[in-house]
Formats: sequence, C-alpha cells, structure tokens
Amino acid sequence: VPFANPAHFYHTARQLAEDSKGKMWWANQFENLSNFKAHFTRTGPEIWQQTQGKLDALVSSAGTGGTIGGTSAYLKTQNPEVQIVLADPEGSGLYSYLQTGEFKSSGSSMTEGIGIMRLVANFAQARVDSALQVSDRELVTLAHYVRNQDALVVGSSTALNLVAAVRTALRLGKGKRIVTFACDLGERSFSKLYTREYLLSRAINPDKLEFGALLQAWRLT
Repeated sequence: VPFANPAHFYHTARQLAEDSKGKMWWANQFENLSNFKAHFTRTGPEIWQQTQGKLDALVSSAGTGGTIGGTSAYLKTQNPEVQIVLADPEGSGLYSYLQTGEFKSSGSSMTEGIGIMRLVANFAQARVDSALQVSDRELVTLAHYVRNQDALVVGSSTALNLVAAVRTALRLGKGKRIVTFACDLGERSFSKLYTREYLLSRAINPDKLEFGALLQAWRLT
C-alpha cells in the first residue's frame, strides 16, 4: 500500500513496537541516522583505504539511503571530485527528485527494497552528483551476462548497481576506477530474476537477452 496508508509496512512496524511496551525495538532504518553514521565511519573509510585514495566514482542504489548517504559524505570529505552516482530503478522517485526536486515515478521494477518515494533522513545526507534510471530489462540482461561469463549469480540490487557502474564507466572513459556494491546474492531474487515464467510475465524473454546490443545502446546515450 502507499506510504500514506496507515497499513504501510513502515507504520505497521512502528505501531508494533509501540504496542509491545518495550518488548520490541524498531530500528527505523530510514530515519535513524545511526545507519548513515555506520557507513560514514566504516564503509567509506574502508573504500578509501582499499583504493588508496585513487577513486573516480562511487555508484550505489538507495534502499534506506544509509549506504549511499554515509559513503558519499565521507568520500567527499577526502576528495570532492569523486563522482557519486545514484542507481535508481523504475518506480522509484529518487531519480526525478534529483532532476527536478519532485518525487515522481513511472513504471515499476522487480527489485525489492530499493527506491524511495520521499526524502528520508539518511538519504538527505547523500552527496549525489548524478543519477541513472535503470530498467528491469537492463538489470536482467546484465545479471544473466555476469552469471554466464563470470559465474557470479547476483541479486537484483547488485545487478542494478552493475548496470549503473558500466554506464558510468562508458561515460567517464578508460583508466577510471569505479566502486559499487555487490549487496545481494542471486538466491534472494531467484524466483524473479532467474525464473523464465516470471520474466516472460514481465515481457522479458530470457532467450533474447543481448548484452552486446545493450552495451552499444549505452555507448550511444
């Protein structure tokens, strides 16, 4: 149901915790800035240390917004020139928000837990330079490609990140270092991302996924 509906999972979780009289704890991941701080103090420094400060771009999707919020804020303190790119699925309003200042969405996506339709505290900390909207066909094509070519069975959120990372690499050109997150494995998305019947129901034929054609289309945009 929409966020405005009291039955939305966010409000339901809060209400369950309130009604439990202290027996339950509600993490409130979207608004709890401990989420942002964990990535500002841990993930961001880890990336900076492991790349030895040689980083051109960070690509990340947003669920609660904590990962991109914390890592982008930290990396910008180390080098303001590091490009922060948001990967956003269709059906989310963040791409529109960053382009126009308004939350608007079109279409839908098979990704679960990714995309936001309101400005939450953790994402508000993010230092984003640009955003890319990723279609289901793009993420399915790349997910199947890396499974077949690299034996990497990734989930839909990781596939979303990979699409945006490849598109960012094409835009920045050769010799650039780009970091993104492999944040979920394929078993979490198997019933959708790797199930023929489901893909056909979304008008995606798994027998006709052509990564080469997709790559060429990205080069032209």
